[in-house]
Amino acid sequence: MSSSPRNAIVLQRTVTISSSPARVFEFLTTEIPTHYRALARGHERFEVLGGGALVEGSIIDCRERAGNQEVHHRYVVRELVPGRRIHYASTPSTSFVHLDGRTIEGSSDTFVTYELEPDGPRTRLHMTIAIAFASRWQLWVARVLGRTASLWGAHQAEELDRLAELIAAPA
Repeated sequence: MSSSPRNAIVLQRTVTISSSPARVFEFLTTEIPTHYRALARGHERFEVLGGGALVEGSIIDCRERAGNQEVHHRYVVRELVPGRRIHYASTPSTSFVHLDGRTIEGSSDTFVTYELEPDGPRTRLHMTIAIAFASRWQLWVARVLGRTASLWGAHQAEELDRLAELIAAPA
């Protein structure tokens, strides 16, 4: 993503994976549905509709949780550059915040970008997640009251650390 969307929480994290960019790209485009639930405690579903590997235009039904927040994404793969970049977007994603026995439903747009950078025999994987809200007020509520950045930042860290372990593990 060249620039961040307006009214967005942007989460960025980088891990180094003991594998080539081609292998990391292959894992991210073909093996994620099989391993998704093992990547983070809050992962529930990652299904490429119609099956198969990700291609530009693929639709992904994805559901995940962090803390008291649950999000349902319907991502569309917007860009795939083999061994270099993957970008998909859910416009909108539906969120459910569970508070004091009730559930508050909302929505946001979610953009996920993976950038792969060769680092000798390894790969530096940069992951950016942008969660964009319709207004500055909704952004403030998500940041301050919802603790969205800390909840989803911790989730992102867990996911990428586990992803690095899985890809580097001997087959």
